[in-house]
Amino acid sequence: MANMLDYLEEVRDTSMAELPFNEVDALLFCQLTYWPFLGVISAQGTRKALGEAIQDPALWQSPAQKHAAVHDLDYGLLEKMGKSRRFGGVLLSDCVDSARNGEDVQFSALAWHFGEESTLVTFRGTEPTLKSWQESATMSYLPVAKSQEMAAIYLAERGDHFNEKLYLGGHSKGGNLALYAAVQAQESLRRRLQFIYNMDGPGFNESVRLDAPLRALNPRIRTYVPQSSLVGMLLCHEEPAVVIKSRAVAIFQHATYSWQVEDHHLVRLGELSPMGQFHRRVMKRWLSALSAEEKAEFIDNVAAILQGSDEEVGFLQRMTRARSVLQTMDPEEQEILKKTLVAFKDAFFEGDEAQKEVGRRIAGMFQNLKKVIQKPLHRDSLR
Repeated sequence: MANMLDYLEEVRDTSMAELPFNEVDALLFCQLTYWPFLGVISAQGTRKALGEAIQDPALWQSPAQKHAAVHDLDYGLLEKMGKSRRFGGVLLSDCVDSARNGEDVQFSALAWHFGEESTLVTFRGTEPTLKSWQESATMSYLPVAKSQEMAAIYLAERGDHFNEKLYLGGHSKGGNLALYAAVQAQESLRRRLQFIYNMDGPGFNESVRLDAPLRALNPRIRTYVPQSSLVGMLLCHEEPAVVIKSRAVAIFQHATYSWQVEDHHLVRLGELSPMGQFHRRVMKRWLSALSAEEKAEFIDNVAAILQGSDEEVGFLQRMTRARSVLQTMDPEEQEILKKTLVAFKDAFFEGDEAQKEVGRRIAGMFQNLKKVIQKPLHRDSLR
């Protein structure tokens, strides 16, 4: 079955007037938001066509080195969209990338303008870096995470300069930021919102009381989760979610390239898979068993264990460092770490017999993976 790359091939010569902007278009732009446009696209106001931007050599200079979130398939996606009739004339502006500017938070946003009527603002999701992971994890206990605050400010300061019809979107954490920016917007700006696209993004922690504004926006919110979603099951969702089909398994379903497309829309499924339902129950039980202070302490401890474990350090060296850090923690920190892991284990195996069976199957998968990793390599196996 097709994915968004196949969709791109199908519609590349079809204008927005001939086929109006849709959810798969939004998904394409959400994925492109992981590309490092900073320095090529203006941070304030000035608009540049995507077709023109891809002609700039600076856009192609080792993006994977500058930005670890770039997917291998993004290279072809960017080039094909820029050369297409449908997307080549889309104008980009207001590129903000705090991590690239040396700030101590990972936040990135970009505005895409279709003609003179519509603007889509996309927010980048979590990057595979310790700083980005740690900042995203604060959403589980802080009333407002720094990146959420920055998303709301971005839209408030720039929204009046965008086209009349506004769309917001993002993948992973970016979807959460799109929702937060929408509910915090002034009423005059909220009235201009057409749709908010949350592509498998987490919800909000229980201390964030956004029930009323979220309910008011529900008809315009489009939250999509793959059938065995994990990230999209995190925290509390007040808005309904559309379950879509992914060809990947487990956590790899979070990758947008695995999402199935048919007739210009994402393929719908009736409900979450048993594993997806299991993820939702486990994460809800686990996070509700911990106080905000315990979550914060756990995240800080994990960050301390991982700090300095860059990609050039081997696995054994990382484990040695982790063991060393654990041994130097004070008894109170060790107790919180232990309590958090025990709470996760308890949440993993709670529930009726069917739920426990799913837990046992997942645990068995991890045990098999562990055996494969620990199995010594023989010369013949490398041929």
